[in-house]
Amino acid sequence: MNHKDILTQSSAALRTRSELYGSEEDVLSRACVIFEAITGVEMSMYEGAIFMHSYEMARIKKNRRNMSTVLTSIEYLALSGQLAVTENDLMLEDSMCDVKEMASKLSPVLRQPSPTAPQEKVEDKKSDDKKVDDK
Repeated sequence: MNHKDILTQSSAALRTRSELYGSEEDVLSRACVIFEAITGVEMSMYEGAIFMHSYEMARIKKNRRNMSTVLTSIEYLALSGQLAVTENDLMLEDSMCDVKEMASKLSPVLRQPSPTAPQEKVEDKKSDDKKVDDK
């Protein structure tokens, strides 16, 4: 298989995935919002595409003959190229608010402490420190 065949297959695979899941931009935007909700770390769509390309490259390292992985890697690299020249790679963020809210409910990282939970007082901490120093 030559490089032109690989690019043609990659383009066809991308069309098929878009029919199944929606545009790559929409899917990547949702993934970045969910990632932030889970980890608390904001990731731009460009960074998400580069991460996914890196993920696929790690798979290729283990099995370079798997054409599906090669095609997916090409798609993420192409998407990162598109996003690298886009002024606002978070253009879909407004439409993702409901996904972010849903993901934050599932994320232990972003859950706020209960207002009824006991709070440690600064004074108690200082007196505990002094007791340790006195010993």
